[in-house]
Amino acid sequence: MLELDGNAVGRLFAFTGGAMKADVIESTRGGYVVNKHIASVRFQDMEFTLGAGMSRSFYNWIADSVSGSYARKNGAVVMLDFDQKAKFRAEFTNALVQEIVFPELDASSHTNGSIKVTISPEIIRSKAGDSGAKVGIYMSAMPPAWKLGRFRLSIDGLEKECRHVTQISSLRIGQKIASDSVGESRATLKEPGKTEFSNLTINLPEMYADGFFQWADDFLIKGNNSQSSEKTGRLEFLAASSKPYFAIDFGGLGITEVAGPSALREKTNRPLKISMYCESMKFTAEALAIR
Repeated sequence: MLELDGNAVGRLFAFTGGAMKADVIESTRGGYVVNKHIASVRFQDMEFTLGAGMSRSFYNWIADSVSGSYARKNGAVVMLDFDQKAKFRAEFTNALVQEIVFPELDASSHTNGSIKVTISPEIIRSKAGDSGAKVGIYMSAMPPAWKLGRFRLSIDGLEKECRHVTQISSLRIGQKIASDSVGESRATLKEPGKTEFSNLTINLPEMYADGFFQWADDFLIKGNNSQSSEKTGRLEFLAASSKPYFAIDFGGLGITEVAGPSALREKTNRPLKISMYCESMKFTAEALAIR
């Protein structure tokens, strides 16, 4: 289970990271004796694997963080026993969200999907759990994961073509975290840097790619690739009801690659790969995902 600012915010599918490591400084005395002592202490980033069913406050934290409105959070990862009692706690302080990674999507897949969220705390402390702590609404079974084959993509002016997309590569929204150790401070101070967005890469059959071919001709060959020629888009991760759990809104999409079997543009069902750079992504957790 995950806590933020003293409140339970949801159950995790998996958790890794949080190990500590100290830097050692050596000094000589009289030219022969080497003294060693601890300088700054560094903590490994914490990675959470999760799906739907987290709280609104958690989803807002990660969404705001990768949109430039970062906030430091205190919290804890809590290990529960079979009676839903807290056994161990890994408490973190002044954590910044470092990245969100979304899985590769495949329209033919029935595999459960999950999101990976990495945070970068300044301090992590492990301690025994409080067996009397209340898990609240998150005590019940884990929320169902969504399926990797349930998604809906739309790109401005290419809505018809997007209905035939069969695969979407993994997507990443992240920000660089700068670490600063001042003097012999035991803790390492961390500051957020610039936000980074992965490319949007999709597959679809050649026979349905006319609009992408026309965009590539205009954007790449004719050189009409100013900001006014870039596109916007939206990717939704769907429940069985076709309502979205999550959505990513893309801004500043520019086509960079059209990779098919040949340059003949045959009307076949052979897969065509389209890659686009992306200047912005906005993550949203819809009402269906909130618990």
